Amino acid sequence: MKPHETNQSKTESKPAGKAPDMSNPSAGENEGEGSRTADRRYREGVRQTIESGRVAELAEEAKEALEGPEAEELRRAEAEARRRGASVPKAVPRASTPIPDRK
Repeated sequence: MKPHETNQSKTESKPAGKAPDMSNPSAGENEGEGSRTADRRYREGVRQTIESGRVAELAEEAKEALEGPEAEELRRAEAEARRRGASVPKAVPRASTPIPDRK
Protein backbone atom coordinates (compact mmCIF):
# COMPACT_ATOMS: atom_id res chain seq x y z
CA MET A 1 0.00 0.00 0.00
CA LYS A 2 1.27 3.47 -0.91
CA PRO A 3 1.55 6.19 1.79
CA HIS A 4 -1.38 8.20 0.37
CA GLU A 5 -3.71 5.18 0.23
CA THR A 6 -5.90 4.07 3.11
CA ASN A 7 -7.63 0.84 4.01
CA GLN A 8 -11.02 2.54 3.68
CA SER A 9 -12.53 2.36 0.21
CA LYS A 10 -13.94 5.50 -1.39
CA THR A 11 -17.49 4.18 -1.06
CA GLU A 12 -17.22 3.43 2.65
CA SER A 13 -18.35 6.04 5.14
CA LYS A 14 -18.82 6.47 8.86
CA PRO A 15 -21.45 4.21 10.41
CA ALA A 16 -24.95 5.62 9.96
CA GLY A 17 -26.39 7.39 12.97
CA LYS A 18 -23.06 8.02 14.67
CA ALA A 19 -22.71 11.64 15.75
CA PRO A 20 -19.38 13.40 15.10
CA ASP A 21 -16.99 13.69 18.03
CA MET A 22 -17.48 17.21 19.41
CA SER A 23 -14.89 16.84 22.16
CA ASN A 24 -12.17 18.14 19.83
CA PRO A 25 -13.67 20.79 17.52
CA SER A 26 -10.22 21.87 16.38
CA ALA A 27 -10.00 18.56 14.51
CA GLY A 28 -11.76 20.31 11.62
CA GLU A 29 -15.24 18.91 12.19
CA ASN A 30 -18.10 21.20 11.29
CA GLU A 31 -20.17 21.70 14.42
CA GLY A 32 -23.29 22.42 12.41
CA GLU A 33 -25.66 25.31 12.93
CA GLY A 34 -24.64 27.32 15.98
CA SER A 35 -21.02 26.60 16.89
CA ARG A 36 -20.86 25.52 20.51
CA THR A 37 -17.14 26.19 20.58
CA ALA A 38 -17.56 29.78 19.36
CA ASP A 39 -20.42 30.31 21.81
CA ARG A 40 -18.32 29.00 24.69
CA ARG A 41 -15.35 31.24 23.72
CA TYR A 42 -17.60 34.29 23.35
CA ARG A 43 -19.25 33.74 26.73
CA GLU A 44 -15.87 33.19 28.39
CA GLY A 45 -14.56 36.43 26.86
CA VAL A 46 -17.60 38.36 28.09
CA ARG A 47 -17.21 36.87 31.56
CA GLN A 48 -13.51 37.78 31.68
CA THR A 49 -14.21 41.32 30.48
CA ILE A 50 -16.87 41.87 33.13
CA GLU A 51 -14.67 40.40 35.87
CA SER A 52 -11.76 42.62 34.80
CA GLY A 53 -13.71 45.65 35.98
CA ARG A 54 -12.80 47.52 32.77
CA VAL A 55 -16.27 47.63 31.17
CA ALA A 56 -16.69 51.41 31.57
CA GLU A 57 -13.14 52.04 30.35
CA LEU A 58 -13.63 49.84 27.28
CA ALA A 59 -17.00 51.47 26.54
CA GLU A 60 -15.34 54.89 26.66
CA GLU A 61 -12.60 53.67 24.28
CA ALA A 62 -15.27 52.43 21.86
CA LYS A 63 -17.12 55.75 22.07
CA GLU A 64 -13.91 57.66 21.35
CA ALA A 65 -13.19 55.41 18.37
CA LEU A 66 -16.65 56.17 16.96
CA GLU A 67 -16.08 59.88 17.42
CA GLY A 68 -12.44 59.92 16.30
CA PRO A 69 -10.49 59.60 13.07
CA GLU A 70 -11.30 55.91 12.64
CA ALA A 71 -15.08 56.49 12.76
CA GLU A 72 -15.51 56.40 8.97
CA GLU A 73 -13.52 53.17 8.69
CA LEU A 74 -15.66 51.59 11.42
CA ARG A 75 -18.87 52.64 9.64
CA ARG A 76 -17.60 51.22 6.34
CA ALA A 77 -16.78 47.93 8.08
CA GLU A 78 -20.26 47.86 9.63
CA ALA A 79 -21.89 48.52 6.25
CA GLU A 80 -19.86 45.72 4.65
CA ALA A 81 -20.83 43.31 7.42
CA ARG A 82 -24.49 44.24 6.95
CA ARG A 83 -24.23 43.67 3.18
CA ARG A 84 -22.77 40.22 3.79
CA GLY A 85 -25.43 39.56 6.40
CA ALA A 86 -28.14 40.24 3.83
CA SER A 87 -27.44 36.79 2.37
CA VAL A 88 -27.96 35.13 5.77
CA PRO A 89 -31.28 33.27 6.02
CA LYS A 90 -34.01 35.21 7.83
CA ALA A 91 -34.04 32.66 10.68
CA VAL A 92 -30.62 33.94 11.78
CA PRO A 93 -31.00 37.06 13.97
CA ARG A 94 -28.89 40.08 13.10
CA ALA A 95 -27.96 43.16 15.05
CA SER A 96 -30.68 45.74 14.59
CA THR A 97 -28.98 48.78 16.08
CA PRO A 98 -26.52 50.55 13.75
CA ILE A 99 -23.52 52.48 14.98
CA PRO A 100 -24.79 56.03 15.60
CA ASP A 101 -23.59 58.75 13.26
CA ARG A 102 -21.65 61.22 15.44
CA LYS A 103 -21.00 64.14 13.09
